Amino acid sequence: EKDSVAPRPRGGGNFSPIQGEVADLFLKLVKEQPDATLDELTEALARANVKTSRSSVIRALERFGFSRKKRRSLPSSATRPNAARTAKRSATT
Repeated sequence: EKDSVAPRPRGGGNFSPIQGEVADLFLKLVKEQPDATLDELTEALARANVKTSRSSVIRALERFGFSRKKRRSLPSSATRPNAARTAKRSATT
């Protein structure tokens, strides 16, 4: 058996803590706060004594079929500093 070229069995890895009752809590949090950020969801789980990570929250969202925003929502004036100038130009023409 020492000379075998067969692949070795894979390791078990870490399992997500967002299963069972915690998954029910997670789904409730997402439905109550659909615009919550990943960090907010992670913190909400921590307040419920669930030790998890941001990565686990991302994977759980994907597993339950939720999409997530890739960028934080910011006021348009903060994302486009020239918005006021553009609005003035549009109003004069």
